[in-house]
Amino acid sequence: MALLMPSLLQRYALPPDEIEIRSMRRVASLCRGALPSEPTEQAVALRMVYSTGDPTLDSLIKLSPGAARAGINALRTGALVAVDVRMVDSGLDRKRLGILRCPVQCALDHIPEDSSPEIPRTAHGMNAIANYLGGGVAVIGTAPTALL
Repeated sequence: MALLMPSLLQRYALPPDEIEIRSMRRVASLCRGALPSEPTEQAVALRMVYSTGDPTLDSLIKLSPGAARAGINALRTGALVAVDVRMVDSGLDRKRLGILRCPVQCALDHIPEDSSPEIPRTAHGMNAIANYLGGGVAVIGTAPTALL
């Protein structure tokens, strides 16, 4: 009779919620810069560091006072979430956004046919959906010209 050894997954894997909790604790312990002191802003900054995997980012993050709270309030009212690129779009938690009834628009899906080739596509797309964004949340990932 052969001994059944537990798989590596069975021996070492943690529940998904526990993985995230431990990961966020590690990120917080690695951050040595000036994280915001306000708890909501600190949570946003830590999530930004976590998503990039770069703890040195902490000292570069600047949040306008009240911005994190305004974003939370917007999401709670079902505001539009506008993203610059599909990579950011694919990283959104659709289940939570669905519960909040927040629609999502990707700038790349709104590039006018007559757009100038001299201007980045995401800038064109964000400009096209800007009128619908009032009070919404803009998420900029890999296309910083979308901010312009």
